[in-house]
Amino acid sequence: MVMVSYIVIDQNENWYICDFGNATVIPKTIPHTLLTEGGTEDYHAPELFVDEEETSYTTKIDIWSLGVSIYEAILHQRPFNNSKWVTRIPFSKWPEVEIIPKEYIPFLTHSLVINPNDRYWATQLLTLLPNTY
Repeated sequence: MVMVSYIVIDQNENWYICDFGNATVIPKTIPHTLLTEGGTEDYHAPELFVDEEETSYTTKIDIWSLGVSIYEAILHQRPFNNSKWVTRIPFSKWPEVEIIPKEYIPFLTHSLVINPNDRYWATQLLTLLPNTY
């Protein structure tokens, strides 16, 4: 899970993700489906709120939490006090979306997708980041 507090920027504006206390290495020989859960609920992807004893999910939960982190970095607030609401509200209806700089909208639109099957992979999202150089 990616949270704003896990992102570090150095003096050259290089970004790093740190604090891997809950990180899992997924061998390439197994499917990208996980069963364990941890982290802060405000960054949980909607599929983690399914009321089943053992919910399986993919690494796309990290894409969701990255989207929430970018949202928070831009607006200096998390989108909801009760994060379970995100399972029912499309990104276009989130609080204050209209004041997010337009160059970030494609990235957020494709990372904050309720259905994980429709959520972009990291390689797809990289093409949507604003070019700041």
